[in-house]
Amino acid sequence: MQVNAISAYHNNINFEGRKAKKNKPVTVQQPVQQPKHASKLPLYTAIALIPVGVGMTSCEPYIKVNASAEAEAKVIITDTIPVIPPHDTDTVHTTDTIIKNDTIYIPQEFQFPYKLSDSINIWRGEYLDTPVEGDDPDNFKGKALLYMSALRQWDYNKHESVKLNLQKSDSTELRFDHKIYDPITGALLTKNDIRVTEVKPGDITVIREDGTETKNASGLLFNEDGVKTFAHSNGKDKIFVYDKQTSGPDMGKYVFRGTVEPGYLTNPQYGENILLNGIISEDTEDHYINAKGKVMDVADIAAMEPEERLTLE
Repeated sequence: MQVNAISAYHNNINFEGRKAKKNKPVTVQQPVQQPKHASKLPLYTAIALIPVGVGMTSCEPYIKVNASAEAEAKVIITDTIPVIPPHDTDTVHTTDTIIKNDTIYIPQEFQFPYKLSDSINIWRGEYLDTPVEGDDPDNFKGKALLYMSALRQWDYNKHESVKLNLQKSDSTELRFDHKIYDPITGALLTKNDIRVTEVKPGDITVIREDGTETKNASGLLFNEDGVKTFAHSNGKDKIFVYDKQTSGPDMGKYVFRGTVEPGYLTNPQYGENILLNGIISEDTEDHYINAKGKVMDVADIAAMEPEERLTLE
């Protein structure tokens, strides 16, 4: 099996040492009623809000992998989910767990969009300070985010996950399967498809937080079963989120919603966490907690033999 080489990019990304989490005073909030499209929010700890406009200059946005094997390889994901009573938001530690197994299928031939994938991992690992298994803290490039999960602290600790779908991904977009589970029974509540594509200046109209408009925006577009969200970063520690308006005077434009930032909850109690600032509802601070996942070198994925299994514990 051969993998084409790809030029280096993200030249202006500064890979500094990981920053210590902020320790703000913690106020535990009771779960809140979700807005209309809250169930379709992408898992921001994993793939959402990627800074495309921060120096991606690759001339070859993907690699084409050709395998001689006749069968697909597989990655078996095992996720151990803490079972938390719906009103116990003080801790994620419990002796009761739900074990979930899932499978990522590796096609014989696939196109991998390094340009998008590298941005996802730089955003998650460096900007949002959320490490996962397989990370290299000095270089987030060349890896695929296979899987990511977290608990929705604002929503009765429902378990949410995204899983890479290489069978649907191609040279212009990344595809992920997005699921939300009941925190008590483990039953599947929501299953959606997320399509991630690049936005270049001139593609869309954005209305900033101060009400001004611009067409000179670049970033990522997330299309989750028709619900579209645009995002860009400040290049260091904050992501700006915009919702596409489907009615009213701003119909067709993307209006500022809120920001996603590194979480400030204590790690021993809440695990890796991500702050949603004004995302769930206006003027609120909510967190994904107990975030975890796995990345894998794309070259290693391409070299997998049929029926080979890797497990994330």
